[in-house]
Amino acid sequence: MDERYSVEPLRRALSVLAPDVELLENLRFHPGEETNDPEFGASLVKGFDYYVNEAFGASHRAHASIMIPPTLLPSAAGSNLTREFKRCCRSWSHPSDPLSP
Repeated sequence: MDERYSVEPLRRALSVLAPDVELLENLRFHPGEETNDPEFGASLVKGFDYYVNEAFGASHRAHASIMIPPTLLPSAAGSNLTREFKRCCRSWSHPSDPLSP
């Protein structure tokens, strides 16, 4: 793991502001992520009750952090993912004005 991409400084600050929120380390560099490793994916959700996907830009990827959690936990699209999806739908149905809300 390249320490330049670690979320550890953010995790420390978040632990003070929101002690009940857990931030996972940057998954992009774990070997099980891109191979969609079921064991790695399952390890990501241990101890959690729900999975919320906010990663619109990564939702098309067959990676462990995207594909495995929804098979193991009740899951939902987060507000950012939902907003982006609605914008895409709007641009398909109103191509002359694709960027309006």
